[in-house]
Amino acid sequence: MGIPGEPHPYCLTGSAATQSFDHPKKGLIILVCFPKEYAKKSKAAAAGLMAHECTHVVQYIKEEYSPKRDLGIESEAYLYQMLVQCGLELLWKVKGAKSQDITPEISS
Repeated sequence: MGIPGEPHPYCLTGSAATQSFDHPKKGLIILVCFPKEYAKKSKAAAAGLMAHECTHVVQYIKEEYSPKRDLGIESEAYLYQMLVQCGLELLWKVKGAKSQDITPEISS
């Protein structure tokens, strides 16, 4: 972990996987491994698998930081949206896209 361009051993299986690690200095690290082949599959297949793996990311976050508290329906939905969007942008290497620019539309 930490070597750019070198796959983590958990990512060598050829299938999608999500793992969490407890780093002594950095805290919780969540690693999502996603097969490059999915960049060539249908966007629906890639988005479905990305959403699946992002569900595990949210589960790890909730387990680590708020095991007895609910994140709230809307907060959790925005977290899923941001994770899936970031993951898909990385997978498809969307030029000029900045996931941190997500501005939720709040209806009153």
